[in-house]
Order: sequence, then structure tokens, then C-alpha cells
Amino acid sequence: VVTWQPFLCDQLAQAQMTPSARSALKLLYMMHQMGGVPIPPNGRCNARLQLQLEDALSVASGTLPGWCGALTTACPFLFELAPREKLVRCQAFGISHAMHHLQEERVDEGLRRRLREAERDMAHVSEMSGERAQRCYDRLMQCQEAIERVRIGTLKSDIARVQRDELLPQAERLMEVHSRVTRTLEVQFVGEHGFGWGVTQGFYTSIALELQREGDPVPMWRPTGLDSGGAEC
Repeated sequence: VVTWQPFLCDQLAQAQMTPSARSALKLLYMMHQMGGVPIPPNGRCNARLQLQLEDALSVASGTLPGWCGALTTACPFLFELAPREKLVRCQAFGISHAMHHLQEERVDEGLRRRLREAERDMAHVSEMSGERAQRCYDRLMQCQEAIERVRIGTLKSDIARVQRDELLPQAERLMEVHSRVTRTLEVQFVGEHGFGWGVTQGFYTSIALELQREGDPVPMWRPTGLDSGGAEC
């Protein structure tokens, strides 16, 4: 038996919808939960939400219409992933993150690609000669300056320095402390000169590899059988 959850009624009530609209959404929700007839994303709903999220003034002032959150919560199947993800970025992490995201979307794709390449190179700067490392640094600074010239405000970040030989304990402590703040996290390794997005991505990659190891110190995996060399989570 499919029931209409009370919290969904509260969500739609906050959006100030008409009774007929609420009844229609209730029917769609129940049909979706029953799984008999697939309900594709609604093109008009997606276009309307996308248009609303492009209103920088509404996003910056936190005055997005109530239906944006209400509809995506009550009937997420009506929306594609991209606009729902954009709504989360515009609402969940504060105004500074929202404005940063909106401005990032308007950065030239070629410039963004060059920035990512420069940041990846900087992740390996400790392995380079002095002249090559300086060229990598100069490319990174040029890309960052080109982006910052057309950007309003800056996104605050916290810098954490970790040691590679104690990766998991430090990562656990870092996530525990940083989960309570909305600033971005940038990671640097002690004794290494690399910094930026590339190094931070490398940190998360290293954590993922550590978590995939069988046995201690991360007992997340168990053998699939006595004669099998594989493992499953």
C-alpha cells in the first residue's frame, strides 16, 4: 500500500500550491511509488527550475520560491539530475558557495581546462626541476588571474597539511572537524610543494585506494569464498 507521507504535505503547503495541483502531484507520487507506469522527467518543470536558478539575485539573497525545494523534495522524479544538483549547490552550502558555483558555470571551458591541467601539473611539482616547476607555477597563476578578473568575491577555504604515512587517521580527524563548516577544503602534503585542486584530488584518490585494501586497518571487505581471491564489501 502506497501512502502519501505527511512531510510531503508540509513541503507542498509551504509552496502555496492550489489544492488541484497538490492532488495531481499526490497522484503522480503514488504512481511513481507503485512502479507500474514510468514517469519521465517533466520538461516544463526542468526548464522552469533551471531558469529560476539562473536568477543570481534570488540565489544570492536566499529568496528562491518555495516550490523549488518543495517540488524537488516531494517529486524528485519530475526533475533531471542536473537541475536538482544545481539546486543543492545553490542552497545547501551558503551564499558564498552558491555565487561561486554560478560564476564557475560562466567560466570559459578552454580556460577551465587549462586551469585543471596546470593544477594537475602542480600536484607533481616536487618531481620537477626548478625551471619546469616555475613554468608550471606561472601557468597556474595566469589561469587563476584570468578567472579572478571577472569574478565577484572569493570563496573561503581551509588548508590542511597531512602526512602520507598516516593518511587514514588524519583523514578521519579532518573530516570530523571540517564537516561542521561550509568552507572548501584544500589539502597539502607535508614535505611536498604541490598545492591546489590537483593535490586535493590526489588526497581523495589516495583515501579511496586505502579504503579498498582488504583486512586491517580498514575491515570493510570480506572474502567472497574460501577458494576465491576476490573480495566484496
